Amino acid sequence: VVEKRLEAEGDRDAVEAQERHGVRWLPGRAAILAERLPSRGACAALAASRSPCDSRGLLEEALPPVLELQRLDAQATALRMRLAAHPARAALAAGVAEQGRIGAERVLAVERRRVLDVEERALAARVTDLVAGMSETEAMLYSGVVRSSKELVGLQHELDGRKSQRRQLEEEEFGLLERGETLARELLALDARSEVLEKEIEALRATIAGATAETDLELEGLAGARGAVVPSIPGALLAAYEKLRTESRLNGLVTARFDGQTCRGCNTTLPIVAATRILREPDTAVVQCPRCRRLLVR
Repeated sequence: VVEKRLEAEGDRDAVEAQERHGVRWLPGRAAILAERLPSRGACAALAASRSPCDSRGLLEEALPPVLELQRLDAQATALRMRLAAHPARAALAAGVAEQGRIGAERVLAVERRRVLDVEERALAARVTDLVAGMSETEAMLYSGVVRSSKELVGLQHELDGRKSQRRQLEEEEFGLLERGETLARELLALDARSEVLEKEIEALRATIAGATAETDLELEGLAGARGAVVPSIPGALLAAYEKLRTESRLNGLVTARFDGQTCRGCNTTLPIVAATRILREPDTAVVQCPRCRRLLVR
């Protein structure tokens, strides 16, 4: 502010020098800025009231209400984005997805266990029938009722065949037993992993809840500060500000400083006539950049 004041006063000296030489002076941005800027004494008093290390407070004190409102809104948006992008959210999503995958694998494993049980019962029924047939054949073979050597040889072959079938069924039983043990280990591993995941998910949810509570507290403070700033902004300017905030192309940055000829939102330098007209608008007027349509703060 002090530097701009000195620059403006330098331009005033140039104006007086030109007038002394009979040159007509057309009011430009420097002259208008000089009318709007505080006096040198006011600037010196403001600077003297601050310590050398308190430049941040000096800038914040000089911040116009609409820019302060934008700053508060930008902070609120940043807080919400920070919460949405919290690392725990990604970890939670991955944990929930893995939990779902484990659940699906467990369902398949349980179904395989059910099918295995059916196979085991069917095999047990075959073994029972086979053992009963073997007992009947042995009883007839050794009962002495059959005396024909040909019939005895036939019974012996039948008994040997049944014993061979029994060995095959025993191998099938062993295979079913191994499959059952593998499924049991798989189910135990899935249940153990699911238990660990459940604890991790609970911890992540607690972390997110804590971050949410902290963010809500910060947002509450910003909302209070915003409520204190809003009444100092003219109604028309506030309405234009809120409307522009809905335009995604501006990314929430709907106000920008106007340094006398350049919009600091899009860095467009306006023609001197347009810049002069903007500077001559009253402080309560809603002035927008012709290019980016941001609200200009003079």
